[in-house]
Amino acid sequence: MQLTDAHTHTIPDEPGRIALVALSPGEKPGKKAGNLYFSCGIHPDDCDRFSPDELKDTLRSVPCSALGECGLDPRSPVSPARQEEVFRAQIRLSEELKIPLVIHCVRQYYDLIRIRKSTAASMPWLIHGFRGKPEIGKALLAAGCLLSLSPVWLLHQTVFPGWLPHHTFLLESDEKTELLMPVYEHAAVLLGISLETLCQLQQNTFQALIRAEITSGPVPE
Repeated sequence: MQLTDAHTHTIPDEPGRIALVALSPGEKPGKKAGNLYFSCGIHPDDCDRFSPDELKDTLRSVPCSALGECGLDPRSPVSPARQEEVFRAQIRLSEELKIPLVIHCVRQYYDLIRIRKSTAASMPWLIHGFRGKPEIGKALLAAGCLLSLSPVWLLHQTVFPGWLPHHTFLLESDEKTELLMPVYEHAAVLLGISLETLCQLQQNTFQALIRAEITSGPVPE
């Protein structure tokens, strides 16, 4: 049984865990083995810290399965106009490289949908840490996005969102890797399915997102 972590900032210690590890431009992973995959992008807070060229340099040196995290955040010290400019540059790069985007978005989901439509983006976008309302989630799904659910938010739910089909969501730890197993166990109970079934469903959705081969069973160090 393998857990899939759709967005984390930490390389997992567990052999064989499937994980998409987020990097910043210039950052080099300590190891690449088994089912470890990487994304790299310019976070809204870092739009004036890193350039698109620095991002491209990292993408040339580290094989990445996705771009991000990137997006929009009104709390950022970076101006909204600058955030959108850098975000659009990463959308163009995602389309050019044919890899999905991992999105950081705070309270600007409809702006996100507007930008997706205006750029005619065709690659899937994974909305990380989603904890929004059903109507927002449905609009994002209709626009071609997948939802990676906030672990803390999900653990506080007593009913699994009925509007979320199995193939439209992923589970993540973000910066709290210790929550991944509790999140899986809680989600399986809410969905009324076995933990093993949930793991397989998550693996299928993740594999379709990043179009990568996933090995079965633990991977030796």
